[in-house]
Amino acid sequence: DGTVGVIINKPTNLVLRDLQWQSAPWSPQLDDSRILFGGDVGSELCLIHGEHDLGGEEIIDRVFITSSLSDFGRGRSFARQGNVSANSFLWVQGTCHWEPGELEHDMQEKHFFAIHCDRRFLIPGDAISGQSGTSDDFWCELLRLTVP
Repeated sequence: DGTVGVIINKPTNLVLRDLQWQSAPWSPQLDDSRILFGGDVGSELCLIHGEHDLGGEEIIDRVFITSSLSDFGRGRSFARQGNVSANSFLWVQGTCHWEPGELEHDMQEKHFFAIHCDRRFLIPGDAISGQSGTSDDFWCELLRLTVP
């Protein structure tokens, strides 16, 4: 029970090339994709994307999350064929976990903020004003617009 989530505004110094993948080798198009710190629980890699045909669980309209190696393989194929840009993928390693009621308390204490979730904020290629969803300026502006 409780809540599970991922942080999407904490880039690491890691890129996909740094990970050792035996069952899903990466294409050169994805090798330099930055990995985001998703949280301090586990080391599972997740892919957030906007491609219905790639697979995963739809978390909001036309935004999907997956940790499936077969979905990663489809993403690799999509990138190799030029069907998607590597920049339209968010790679996140690790998750956050809250006990029941803990996230609500953290939000009351203003450690986290609930904001409208829109595809433009999550998929880098769709980000507002052409900004990437992982840039510091983007997050500062989003926070300025949403927090009283």
